[in-house]
Amino acid sequence: MDNDNLYEQFYDSCREGDVESVKKLYEELKLIKNVIEFEEDKFEEAFIESCNNDNLELVKLLCNINPNINFYVYKEEFFSACDNNNLELVKLLYEIKPALDISIFEEAFNNANTNGNLELANWLNEKQLNIKF
Repeated sequence: MDNDNLYEQFYDSCREGDVESVKKLYEELKLIKNVIEFEEDKFEEAFIESCNNDNLELVKLLCNINPNINFYVYKEEFFSACDNNNLELVKLLYEIKPALDISIFEEAFNNANTNGNLELANWLNEKQLNIKF
């Protein structure tokens, strides 16, 4: 099997949410090459798809494989998880990259508060803002 085919299978497995196949294909790619050259746009697409499908295990795996996900893509997925009141995904994304800018937390907090997502608003407040009510 050639490298291009392995990469395509890797991305297809990500899009399908098949965590076990992603792990297996990643190990195969590591055996073939010292440095795995992910196509940034395809890797980001796989990350976005995993977030949109609430596949927390795959999101975590992809972030472990490539911790240098584009900040803007990461930020958009963080906001999307907040907007969808997906507290588990928000927590996971925060665990992966806790050094988010305070303005991101303020915006997410304000949106959660406005939308009545009080559990999320309280969690965001506890993590970064410490706003006194």
